[in-house]
Amino acid sequence: MMKAKWKKYPFVMITYRDHSGDASFVSEKDMEQDSILLKTCGWLIKEDDKRVFLVDTQTSEGDFAGLSEIISSCIVERVTLRKKL
Repeated sequence: MMKAKWKKYPFVMITYRDHSGDASFVSEKDMEQDSILLKTCGWLIKEDDKRVFLVDTQTSEGDFAGLSEIISSCIVERVTLRKKL
């Protein structure tokens, strides 16, 4: 049996503004609503000056699944739930 290759990364919760689009007819009044806020939790695998990459699943072989790419300028709050998990 192969030994699991679990990697330890910060586990975070990020609150950010959602993007939206609408292909139907709209008026200026429709654009007055504030954007929806989202919260996503996961392991912080990578970040640069434009994006943050979280995953919600790790495999025993060192791979990831459940990728969320969040645009940095949309982030409202970031909370580190565990420094390394």
